[in-house]
Amino acid sequence: MDILELRKNEITFDTGIRSRSKILRITSKRITLQEVQEKLKRQITEKG
Repeated sequence: MDILELRKNEITFDTGIRSRSKILRITSKRITLQEVQEKLKRQITEKG
């Protein structure tokens, strides 16, 4: 995942692989929840 700078094996879809609403499970110890939220918010505002 380029946005989060994680490897594919560190992220899995918990639910919603085909729906618009998704729940991701991040197993990496290299990133915190706060960092994930900041990076996703930044990406949304850049695209918006």
